[in-house]
Amino acid sequence: MVPESSEVMRYAKQGRLDKLRAAIQSGSATLWDTAPDGWSLLYTAAYNRQLSIIKYLLELGADAEVADIGARKPVDLAILNTLISGATQVELEISKAFAQKNDYLSDFDFTPIHIAVLDLYDSNDRERPSLEQLLELLDDCNNTPAGTDWAEWKSKYKKRSPLFWNTIEYFRATAYEQPITFKVIHNLVDYKDKSLCWTPLHWACSTGKGSKIKTLMSHGANPFILSNLDANILHAAPESKALGGLEDALDV
Repeated sequence: MVPESSEVMRYAKQGRLDKLRAAIQSGSATLWDTAPDGWSLLYTAAYNRQLSIIKYLLELGADAEVADIGARKPVDLAILNTLISGATQVELEISKAFAQKNDYLSDFDFTPIHIAVLDLYDSNDRERPSLEQLLELLDDCNNTPAGTDWAEWKSKYKKRSPLFWNTIEYFRATAYEQPITFKVIHNLVDYKDKSLCWTPLHWACSTGKGSKIKTLMSHGANPFILSNLDANILHAAPESKALGGLEDALDV
């Protein structure tokens, strides 16, 4: 463990690749140096968007899975930076650097609602249903009686977007494990992702998507849900470079 104010941490923060390389080669610093708050060299570089440092550390074998004390990983920061409004070319390149190691986006395990909020549609999804369309389907599913034949429901959407299928699958899978009299409810509008533990509303606020914030709220999204770091939507909103995200969160 090294102090947050140490030279090696400063090199990673400021993008001083020559100094960092020399420190590691001389043995005065190591690839695994970590500050007391859990920030590794890679995490520090990712937070400060230092592409050259990130590439160097990944080439040396830095572990992109090591998280800080709040369970955020370097790659989480990289992906978040690409999703916010006005992502720069450097931020996109940083995300690609991490993607060469693994498909980290799948680690978030986004629901169809998250995907519609973030416009992360599969390239093969020609229909690309809107957030409103998916939320209307979700409402319909939640209002169906116990004993619904969910396989039949899925068959109705056979030639439609896979996001419709995936939404219905939550209900089919749950119903399969329960008695036929069990009423299935899935409040996907408030489900959290697996990496940052953010709801779709957290993501809408953090990426400055004002219209989608309003759509989620009109369908009952809970603005008081906290992430694993006890962050509500007002904490998530400043992640956006657009002031609109914070303004919309405050309006909620």
